[in-house]
Amino acid sequence: MTVIDSKTLASLRELDGENGEDLVGELIDIFLEQAPQRVDGIKKAVATGDARSVSFQAHSLKGSAANFGADDLTAICQRFETGGRAASLGDLRALLPDLEREFQAVCAALQDQRHPRAA
Repeated sequence: MTVIDSKTLASLRELDGENGEDLVGELIDIFLEQAPQRVDGIKKAVATGDARSVSFQAHSLKGSAANFGADDLTAICQRFETGGRAASLGDLRALLPDLEREFQAVCAALQDQRHPRAA
């Protein structure tokens, strides 16, 4: 099972410009720069019981993850978003390690796509 859907990434690569523009690389850079703040925001909001912030942060991260076909991370974010909207955060504490683990896997996969290793 891959962390990022290769078909989704291939579709994104079609957006790359004919003049050598690396739009996918720019999207990856934006994700790698901004997404850690969303994960931290989710963790802090769960810790403080801020359901509205959990929902907001998770929704934002979910959309970014879905853009790359990171289906597992998207699903985890959906659970946080749903829990935040329902103001039911108790069960989400146990899901934080899954969020962190999947987020790290997605970041590593995106870094590999941004800077492929020589074979």
